[in-house]
Amino acid sequence: MQDPAGIVVMQDGVEMFRYRSKEELVETHIKAMAALEREMNTLLESHYRDDGAD
Repeated sequence: MQDPAGIVVMQDGVEMFRYRSKEELVETHIKAMAALEREMNTLLESHYRDDGAD
């Protein structure tokens, strides 16, 4: 049975996020980590493709 309040993520006493279920929390976290990894890869690729001229 799910808690009607869902899952609330707090930081310093302030509600940051609210999820309907732990599955939603995990799914959102996985998507966020994948997006961060794509962004990091793009930044690294652009850094190493740079011709080195300053």
